[in-house]
Amino acid sequence: MATIVITGGTGLIGSHITGHLLKNGHRVFHLGRTKRNVPDVQSFTWDLKNKLIDPGFLEQTDHIIHLAGAGIADKLWTINRKNEIINSRLETANLIFEYLSKNKNKVQSFISASAIGIYGDKGNNLLTEDSKPVHDFLATTCKLWEKAATRFEKLNKRVVKLRIGIVLDKNGGALPQLAQPMNFFIRPILGNGNQIYSWVHIEDVAKAFVFAIENEKMNGAYNVTAPLPVDYNTFSKAIAKAIHKPTLPVPVPKFALNILLGEMATTVISSANVSSDKIRKAGFSFLFETVGDALKNIYG
Repeated sequence: MATIVITGGTGLIGSHITGHLLKNGHRVFHLGRTKRNVPDVQSFTWDLKNKLIDPGFLEQTDHIIHLAGAGIADKLWTINRKNEIINSRLETANLIFEYLSKNKNKVQSFISASAIGIYGDKGNNLLTEDSKPVHDFLATTCKLWEKAATRFEKLNKRVVKLRIGIVLDKNGGALPQLAQPMNFFIRPILGNGNQIYSWVHIEDVAKAFVFAIENEKMNGAYNVTAPLPVDYNTFSKAIAKAIHKPTLPVPVPKFALNILLGEMATTVISSANVSSDKIRKAGFSFLFETVGDALKNIYG
């Protein structure tokens, strides 16, 4: 049994990881701004403004999973929101780093979330962990996020950075927003509809974090996307089929998305054909390899 601290542990991904870890017999701590009552989980707090963390519990910790950060697509990207998105990731990682560097601990690994947004819009080109990042806001956020994680290597910690694709879950993330118009029999065609969506089921995301904890040979960046990405048209049709709704395709051109969403439009019209070969070669297997199977599981 290992003791794992999760930052952002009550969020969409964190709650699923927590369940998997507890099922595997591990002890789980949550670290956040406020204490939350989660069964079988101890909750601790940090004060980012005053750079304080509840004392003591990190000395018991074997592994840290870093998920904390403001939601990428929750609000429009104003200057203030962009700063919040970046700082919420870096300040939390830096606070943990400073604490570990000054206090005795037995932490073995630091497992950080990242995102395939680091690759930007690359059309149909196959993207691996060695593909060059772009220089837009989302990619810059991911690069800084990963840089903050890599810093833990200076403390002799094993560092794994999981670049997560479009997470599929009916209770949060992109899927409910994409499915909502289809409840009114409308299937929006975003941009030209040919952009590649590299998606992943929420259960496979949680499973990947547990795998990174338990597989000591893992180091560096790994893409966490299902083996079979699809274009948006195929993706949207699969959603309509899964929720049993006949739909009318309605084009939403790129310029309209730019007006509605501003710079954040890149999150829905960018094309990223991402390979997950590296994590699969490390021994990880996906529960859901096709988008049809994933959506069937999610919607029942």
